[in-house]
Amino acid sequence: MEGDRVEIRPAGEHDRVALALLFAAVAEERDGIAAEPPIDVEARTKSWQLDATLVAIAVDEVVGSLFVVRSGFGFGEIGMMVARDWRSRGVGSALVAGLGGGQRAHEGGPVGRPAVRRKHVLDRQCE
Repeated sequence: MEGDRVEIRPAGEHDRVALALLFAAVAEERDGIAAEPPIDVEARTKSWQLDATLVAIAVDEVVGSLFVVRSGFGFGEIGMMVARDWRSRGVGSALVAGLGGGQRAHEGGPVGRPAVRRKHVLDRQCE
């Protein structure tokens, strides 16, 4: 996977199935995710909240995701998942960088849609 390009962008309707499948794959590992298999992929596909979700795309597939669940108190909880083969390659860092920063949630900052509109691209050149 030398020189693979990872694009960080807001999730769209067309990403729903891929997000649910990635969620199910990470849950199968039974380590570090707040869900246990089996995952109902169809139900997860329908229920995924896209408005504050970023996806990491590599080789035309979703290899990571970061989402924010807003609280009613001006902050949010962050959830992230990265496909096993893409871990330790900067995908998580790129997803976090894609959030933007500096603004509060009620100002349309990191947990709002405006902050995830920014597109980040990560080029990893392996030496």
